[in-house]
Amino acid sequence: MLVKLALVTFGMCTVMGHAFAQGSSTSRVVLDFDDLRGQRPLKGQHSGFLEGTPVRPDALVDTRYLPQGVVFDAPGGGIFVALSPRDSFSGPNAAGSTSPGPLISRSNTITATFWLEDTPATPDYISIRLSGPSTVSFYNARGRRFATGSGGDTIILNGTGAFSVHIDLGPTAFFDDFTIGELRPIRGLALSPLLPGKAGTTNVLHVSGGSPGDTVLVEIGLDAGSPDTRLPSNARILRVVRLDGDGRATVSLDVPSDCAGMRLSARGLSSSGESTQTVEDYLAPAPWVAPAGADGGVLTGERPL
Repeated sequence: MLVKLALVTFGMCTVMGHAFAQGSSTSRVVLDFDDLRGQRPLKGQHSGFLEGTPVRPDALVDTRYLPQGVVFDAPGGGIFVALSPRDSFSGPNAAGSTSPGPLISRSNTITATFWLEDTPATPDYISIRLSGPSTVSFYNARGRRFATGSGGDTIILNGTGAFSVHIDLGPTAFFDDFTIGELRPIRGLALSPLLPGKAGTTNVLHVSGGSPGDTVLVEIGLDAGSPDTRLPSNARILRVVRLDGDGRATVSLDVPSDCAGMRLSARGLSSSGESTQTVEDYLAPAPWVAPAGADGGVLTGERPL
């Protein structure tokens, strides 16, 4: 299969032309977002999905596809799924970015990271379809960018090495058919994404890949997104955990509701000198609780707009 690729950059070397999708497609996972009820544009918006429009809670996606190996993140706590057939390649839905609220964003970077349960992973193939000019960057587990693709069609990366993908969509673009190949674990001490990644509830970080019996210092901090609003260093949270016989441990963290939209960062250092990658996650709002029902019970669900 031959797929048009506008621009791919590896380090300082730029290659223009085409990319060949190699290997078997039988083990690939395609996320087309059509399993969700996509958000419709407000009346009179023409399918433009204006900046600052509130995102319907059930259209916000963060850890939904963790069982398939992918976690999506953006400053609004995840990506939003839009009912926009003209921007979709495989069905009615495509995906875009968010800002705190959550609100629709036409400029914030989207991050996708790869996992085998709570262990960082790298796929042997990545493909992303874009509905308009955009830039996609690939990073390894230590946060080093090693490849960049730009264009308005399909971006493909063959081969392992990527732990995270950063998607910068153009002002009218969406992405769809996010496809990954076989996942392989990245060895070494690592932190999982924050689960469930929401303010107003207890969240969990999983530590894995360390030496059994080691102690690990986990540093956690919150950042509102601007150097002017960064919490002072003495407000950061330090947790010490001991790894079990499988080299694993769990860190629980109660996150207040007013932290919604903030960026959480975490990193770990073990007693044997191993360090983790830095995990970053934008916190989504807390689940909405409806008013008490006629029978006096409490109804839980998604808050209507």
